Amino acid sequence: MLEIVKAAQEEEYIDISDLKWRDLRKEQEKIVIKVAMAQSHKILKRYIKKLIRYRKVLRKNFETIKIYLWKFDSDNVLHRQFEELLSPIFSGEKEAIYSKAYDLACDYLDSFFYGKNLCDFCNNKCGYRPNFELDCGCCRHFEKHKQFGFYLGEKLVPCEYLGEDGHCTIKCLCCKLMTCEYLNKKGIRFKQKEIFPLDSTFNWMQKLYVKCIAYTPKEKLMKGILFFSI
Repeated sequence: MLEIVKAAQEEEYIDISDLKWRDLRKEQEKIVIKVAMAQSHKILKRYIKKLIRYRKVLRKNFETIKIYLWKFDSDNVLHRQFEELLSPIFSGEKEAIYSKAYDLACDYLDSFFYGKNLCDFCNNKCGYRPNFELDCGCCRHFEKHKQFGFYLGEKLVPCEYLGEDGHCTIKCLCCKLMTCEYLNKKGIRFKQKEIFPLDSTFNWMQKLYVKCIAYTPKEKLMKGILFFSI
């Protein structure tokens, strides 16, 4: 059983920086791991990777795993993402870790766009190509080949997952990561190594995979993400 606490703990604990394999060898009722919630992406990434590496032996040898988040700041996005990754790490299923990290990354990217009109839409035309024949911005692709399913040809069509209200109806990480030249000039560009949920859980093959597969629902992408897991 996993417990996540944020109040001061008087019981004995092990600092995550000092956590070693020898601390996990004997079966015990409970272990308390203290995590000092740093502001550094790099430090918290190292902590997540350590917990993922030790998760199986922790579940096996301890009835209760208590994670003490010292100096947790609920207004800090990095802290909230760290906390939300803890439960799937100890759930027992590897897929749960990647699924949660994927969702958190999508939510993080969505937060940059919703309600802000960064693409400068006017009369349903984006600022990058206001004279373009389609009024769906970058949510378009070449027609699919009927036999092979590839995006081939010269005719561009709106993405089939674009809702009638102009919002995407799926969670496609590749589409959310993409920024055009117009946004790049505004300083808006996303790198996976800067997105904590992805950087702390996905390996380089998984990152490359989700970067290359566009216009695809999360449910289909998860099969590839699991295939490329180590």
